[in-house]
Amino acid sequence: MMKRRVSIFLLMMQILNNSGVLLAQQISIADWENPELTSLIPRMRVNMRLTGSLNQVDYFGRGPFENYVDRKTAAFMGKHHSTTDEMYVHYVRPQENGYRTDVIWLSINDGKLVGIYFDGSPNMGFSSLPYTYDDLKGFEQKGKHGNLLQKQSITDLNLDYMQCGVGGDDSWGAWPMQKYLIPAKDYTRAYRISHYLINKENPAKLRESKIVRK
Repeated sequence: MMKRRVSIFLLMMQILNNSGVLLAQQISIADWENPELTSLIPRMRVNMRLTGSLNQVDYFGRGPFENYVDRKTAAFMGKHHSTTDEMYVHYVRPQENGYRTDVIWLSINDGKLVGIYFDGSPNMGFSSLPYTYDDLKGFEQKGKHGNLLQKQSITDLNLDYMQCGVGGDDSWGAWPMQKYLIPAKDYTRAYRISHYLINKENPAKLRESKIVRK
């Protein structure tokens, strides 16, 4: 039987004065006897399930349409607004979709009273949809067409440190180019979560007290 050392994941939390919670994550990758088994990481993310009333999305990053690390040249940096419904892309078969890259700050809010603000060091990627990851990868919906998806009563938020590229440069099955892959090694990230009242604060102002990773 193949032996390996244990990978380590650490999550550290700090309560900030009047500016939310600072979270730092550190992952240390184990070495297998066969390094080919741990040479790549497909994605590094945090998944959160928020109340479905938080369905308004404001962010400063690449947009306005979905984009990925190897599919973002035409998606320009700027402040963008959408909804969780609008962020869903209606592919024939449910799959990963609606992603945004190079995100400096993100607000998920109800458009009336309250919102949740996120920023990170380094910058983030995210998707915010009324469907879970299991819905989109086809297991719960038996891999059928998108019109059979059942909209959830939650907002499913994926907050990413990084995700590998889509690939398919040959229009079908090619792997992502080497520069768009994530090597398996040690990583550290930090991000901040804050709540705010829409009539008193805005995300751009919250960004002025940005976090700094040491």
